[in-house]
Amino acid sequence: MDHWHAKKSLAILIVTLLYSNYSLADIVTQCTATNTGTKCAFSGTGSNLATLISQTLKTYPNNLTLIIKESNNLSPITISNANNITIRLAANVTLTAPVRTDTSWKNQSALITVDQVNNFVLKGANSSTSIIDGQGTTWWNKVDTRPVLVDITGTSGVTVHSIQLRNSPKYNLHLVSTNDININNIVINAPADSPNTDGVNTHNIKNMTIDSIVVNNGDDGIAVNSDTGPSSDIKINNVTLIHGHGLSIGSLVYNPVFDMTVTNVTMQDAQYGLRIKTRCPGEDPAKCSQTKTASISNISYENVTMSGVHYPIYFDLDYGTTGHFSYVNLSSITYNNVVSTNSVHPASLICSKNNGCTNLLFNSINIDTNGNCQGINGGSYDKVVPCPFNH
Repeated sequence: MDHWHAKKSLAILIVTLLYSNYSLADIVTQCTATNTGTKCAFSGTGSNLATLISQTLKTYPNNLTLIIKESNNLSPITISNANNITIRLAANVTLTAPVRTDTSWKNQSALITVDQVNNFVLKGANSSTSIIDGQGTTWWNKVDTRPVLVDITGTSGVTVHSIQLRNSPKYNLHLVSTNDININNIVINAPADSPNTDGVNTHNIKNMTIDSIVVNNGDDGIAVNSDTGPSSDIKINNVTLIHGHGLSIGSLVYNPVFDMTVTNVTMQDAQYGLRIKTRCPGEDPAKCSQTKTASISNISYENVTMSGVHYPIYFDLDYGTTGHFSYVNLSSITYNNVVSTNSVHPASLICSKNNGCTNLLFNSINIDTNGNCQGINGGSYDKVVPCPFNH
């Protein structure tokens, strides 16, 4: 072969190898087969990580592990109609979302969208150095258009662990119509004044365990909703919530929420501690009747320590702008060993005739500002009285 043809053949070979490895800019993808599927590692830095991930998902839609080995910018990606997908960030890797004005956000509602996936894992090496950064500072003054960081819908089998989510434009981890969820050893960070930066925000979920997480943010640390269907079988343990609005059930409670246990929680300088908030759908009080089939029952809070919390325990059953109490029924809710020091306001548990707050049990409650109750366990709906806390 002459020199010219040799050079031409080599050039064709290089282009072919680059194409087969999905290499764009300075990022190289290496995919290898394993006994359980395919592992694809992304090395180097560049501007096309999202494109490479999308191409890899198209080639290997099932049984795929994506390993991000170096920090990169990440445009919005979607994972849908797939099985057994894992995203793994190595240590000292930060994925940074585009700023608000970047055109890649057009028609996108999340940085990472997961839809109709059977078994999805998002994990890092540790929650200190494996980070997804949403660059929320460019978004927080835009009320209606902010995307979430990780949005998971219609998925069975979700694991999120050993990773940090920070500065999300809106919710950090959003789960809808999803079951068999395990969230552990994660850190969520956003400024105390960042709006709607819920840590873990859920709707219509079943069988969720949250363990060993820290949330420092500007809204609900954890929120459990049931607007699209019931939410049940929830275990929350070893959680630290700083600033923000504490641990909430609601406000979108249009179906039952039941079988939820909360243990070993620490809260510091939060607006609310243990909060239940319910609302009528929309702005029309006539729609409040839609909440008559909703309920909150068999809920247990145990070993909760709060410091500097404004409202340690709080019921807000007319949350929203209608000025009308919802019809959500509250029953079989237990508070055991709840301590709040340096509280700003008393606990507030106010129920109306609409709600029927029954079988609320209090044991070893020590709140330094005490509490105000109305309509609890058959009590008067016409006046506020001290809560029946047993110190």
